[in-house]
Amino acid sequence: MRCPRNPREREVLDGVARGLSERKLAATLSLSVHTVHTHIKKIYRKLHAGTKTEAIMKAKSKGII
Repeated sequence: MRCPRNPREREVLDGVARGLSERKLAATLSLSVHTVHTHIKKIYRKLHAGTKTEAIMKAKSKGII
């Protein structure tokens, strides 16, 4: 399993774990909502997750967040 090693992906994953919406996360990180959504899709793929909850649980169990 490849873990999100890209620093921006880790920032996005951290924001998702804190419960931020894609729109709020985009504003916080000065990104477009589309870019945040793309990062989230890449994170799901790397973690083999289908939902935000699953991605967060897997990231926590791997020590990523």
